[in-house]
Amino acid sequence: MQAKGVDLYLHRQGIDTTTPAGNAMFQMMGVFAEFERAMIRERVNAGLARARVNGAQLGRPRVDARTEVRIRAELAKGTGILKTAKLCGVGTGTVQRIKGDGQRRLPPPCRPARLPYSMRLAPESASFP
Repeated sequence: MQAKGVDLYLHRQGIDTTTPAGNAMFQMMGVFAEFERAMIRERVNAGLARARVNGAQLGRPRVDARTEVRIRAELAKGTGILKTAKLCGVGTGTVQRIKGDGQRRLPPPCRPARLPYSMRLAPESASFP
């Protein structure tokens, strides 16, 4: 905000970013907000990991096998995705996923991450003390 020449003045909270004390307070509030967000993310990820260890199935449940067979049959007849979804009572995303199961494409090859200079291996000829 300061780069654009904008300052913040909150009368009730006593914050004025035109002063050094107000600016410091505003920055500290930002630090605490970032810290709290990181803590929430950590707790959520720990809970998900604990659920996986306990064998919980995460995510939306899949459609039952009979519905999937019916969707495949409708698609095989040449029925469109929208009409198939309406006939079977599912969303278009479900129909697209089932239609694409037979046509799965491989993801593009993954490039190895580039290491920072300090972590790269030194050449064989280099000697270290």
